Amino acid sequence: MAVFTSAKGNYRFSKLFPKQDTSCFQEAHASFFENIKSVYHTVVYDNANA
Repeated sequence: MAVFTSAKGNYRFSKLFPKQDTSCFQEAHASFFENIKSVYHTVVYDNANA
């Protein structure tokens, strides 16, 4: 599962994936940025090793 939240707002985006691999990680980011029609200058990861 990928979950994105905005730091200065109440926006949330999530997407389920069948596995945890690099292609799913990349697809999650592409889907999120496509959804918001922009790209954040800074992305902070929480529990990246979990």
